[in-house]
This record gives sequence, C-alpha cells and structure tokens, in this order.
Amino acid sequence: QQLVKKMNIFNLLTKIQAMALRYTLMETNEFKEDAFKVTSSLINILSIVKHFQIKIKEWLIAESLSTPTEEQIMKQIQSNYDLTLKLQDSLDTFERYSEQPHHLFFSSLVKDAILDTRRIVHNDLIKLCSRNRLKCMTQ
Repeated sequence: QQLVKKMNIFNLLTKIQAMALRYTLMETNEFKEDAFKVTSSLINILSIVKHFQIKIKEWLIAESLSTPTEEQIMKQIQSNYDLTLKLQDSLDTFERYSEQPHHLFFSSLVKDAILDTRRIVHNDLIKLCSRNRLKCMTQ
C-alpha cells in the first residue's frame, strides 16, 4: 500500500514537472521564472526515483520475487547508489523573503488543468450526442 502511494507521488511529481515545463516554454508568462525553479528542483528527485525503480525491478526479476520486504528494498537502494545527480546552481545564496504569494503559480496550473478537462469533456459530450442523435444542452 505504501509503495502504491509512493508511485502515485512519483506520477504526481512527473505531472507537475511536465506542467511547469510547459510554462517555461511559453513566450509571455508571468510565472516563467517560478516554473523554471520548479522544473529545476524536481530534476534530482525524479532521477533518483526513476533510477531506483529500474534497479529494484531488475533485482525483483533476477530474484523471482514479487513482494520484497522493506529491508530488502533498503539493501538494494544502498547497494545501487551509483547515480550522478545534477549540481544545483547558487546553493551558496538564498532567496530573500518576499510577500508575493507563490501559490499563484499553482493556482494557475490547477485552473488550466480544470479548463482543459472541461474542454475535453465538453467536446466528448458533443461527439457522443451527435452519434446518438440526442438533444444536448451545452453551456
């Protein structure tokens, strides 16, 4: 159950990175710098998780195991820590406190996700209605 939660977190982080990357590529975007920071911050954590997922899957196949113990997983992590990480720039400096709320970036991400979902559902509903020749009320 904990492994499933951790996999869901990895998937969530991957989606956040993809969304932030999309914002970094936009020409005119007030959150471009924040999106770049998010993308840069997630590089190492995603690399670590992906690296160990591959190593653990290979080990499970080699050992013909399906449900390893926590101790076995920790042993594999310790024995396979041969990953080269990206060095972060400007670790010797810090970001001064700013009263500008950083949640605006994530609010914008959520709003875009909701609008995209609504658009997709709306288009699918129209296609379904036209196939079934039903009268649909759209907003």
